[in-house]
Amino acid sequence: MPTSLVHTLQFAALDPVRPVDDLLRLALVVARKLNVSEIEEWISSELNGYGSNTELPSYRVVKGELKGIDPDTGNLLPIVLRQPNIAAAYGKRRLTQSISEIEHLVAACGRDGEVYSRTHAEAENLLREHLGSRPPTQIGVVVYAPQIRTVLSMVRNRVIEWATKLEQMGILGDGITFTQQEQEKATHVTNITIMGSVHGSQIQQNAAHAEQTTTPPAVDLAGC
Repeated sequence: MPTSLVHTLQFAALDPVRPVDDLLRLALVVARKLNVSEIEEWISSELNGYGSNTELPSYRVVKGELKGIDPDTGNLLPIVLRQPNIAAAYGKRRLTQSISEIEHLVAACGRDGEVYSRTHAEAENLLREHLGSRPPTQIGVVVYAPQIRTVLSMVRNRVIEWATKLEQMGILGDGITFTQQEQEKATHVTNITIMGSVHGSQIQQNAAHAEQTTTPPAVDLAGC
């Protein structure tokens, strides 16, 4: 067992079976002991979830496939629009849930499962204008499990990146403590998140805080 808290974090991050939320709790201890507020804020957001109007890291915005419920069969069918930019805009989904919720969602979906979230009424009406005389009875977006799993991989990668940068700067700690000099050095190792102002819909699983675009109603998720 490593005596350095940073080495302990590295070992945990490299363990593929260790849950990411467990890894983040360990990373939070390191961030707080080093007094690195920017990293601590990122970790807390990942552990507790992001606010509906909060900027998200780019890896938490995924591209889905527009699908509608066929009025005759009730089956989900792909929606093809002449304007691909419209399909791309309405096909994005924001993942604001806690990392634990995302892990549970991935586990429920399996390796190749999919998640369906209905588009809110305003967007649904706009899309129907492009779909001819027999539009679907309901329009939504399907996101596939591998895209959701990417969130977990990206978070783990950023923890690894941060922990290795700390080591490169000579920040290891003695047991679970860090020197004042190490704390001062750590303030220069903060650029591990890729943030971006992203607007769009959110995948949710019966979540009370679910929302889409600006002031949307809650949406239903039809499982995996």
